[in-house]
Amino acid sequence: MPASRQVACAPGDVISVDLMGPFNLFLDKFSYAMIILNHFSSLLAFLPLKAKSDAAKHLKEWLVQFVNIAHTTVKRVRTDNGGEFTLSFLLSFFKETGIIHERMIPYEHHQNGKVEQKNRTLAKAERLMMIRANLPPTFWTYTLRQAAWVFNRALHAKDNITPYEAVIKQKPSLSLLCVFGFKAFIHNMTQQKDLTAKATEVIHLGVVQDSQGWVFFDQAARRLVRGALVIFREDMFPQINKAGGIKLKTIKLKNLFDNSLICKMKEQDEYFHLLNMSRMYCNGATTNYHRPLNGWKLARRN
Repeated sequence: MPASRQVACAPGDVISVDLMGPFNLFLDKFSYAMIILNHFSSLLAFLPLKAKSDAAKHLKEWLVQFVNIAHTTVKRVRTDNGGEFTLSFLLSFFKETGIIHERMIPYEHHQNGKVEQKNRTLAKAERLMMIRANLPPTFWTYTLRQAAWVFNRALHAKDNITPYEAVIKQKPSLSLLCVFGFKAFIHNMTQQKDLTAKATEVIHLGVVQDSQGWVFFDQAARRLVRGALVIFREDMFPQINKAGGIKLKTIKLKNLFDNSLICKMKEQDEYFHLLNMSRMYCNGATTNYHRPLNGWKLARRN
């Protein structure tokens, strides 16, 4: 049978949804991943789920947020034939908003082939990122989230534009882009005594979705932390201690598609200034990012 042929001419014309999982190893009780693809722009959204039954609720929330941010209407939502997408409240939402729900024929995966292809792309990126960073599979949620974040901000050959810009109509900020899995030193606000360390060694796990900063894994304390005053050691991948399993305190992270990361140039300069100030807390760390940073500022002036 042929795949669906509707051509997307606007951001809300066709939205495809697919689930990945279950994943048996996890940090924060998420066993599934819901991938949402915007056909017009190729924008991806990654939403971790604790159970399949949570898919309908999170899909509805994402659609409302997407309409608000992209200033558009959604015409078609394409899913598989799973029962998680046929719950009454979701079908009622589709009816009230005029969304056409296209359900694929069972076992005919090619009918939703675009999102299936993007799933494979993310899965390959996830595998390579974890292998390169020496991270165990338990970090899959953070690896997939960061892979999708980068995908949305990379130029695509089709229109020579990023998926983010195609929807938001504004170039994305790359000020938070750092290599996944690198060692970093985060300013420790709780240590104010003169003879105690003012920085903590951590592992970079990607961008925080609801604020200007990053999420890290503190291996010594066995917990996740967030921070903005950070020095990255971009010459070194730390080695995770895998003995004894991983039990972590978790932090709440919002969905990938978050408008709070849209930055103006002035805000970027202010943020770089904060990063430069953070060197006083970790004088021994390398600052590899300063050279490309200065080049970027020089290019702006020219």
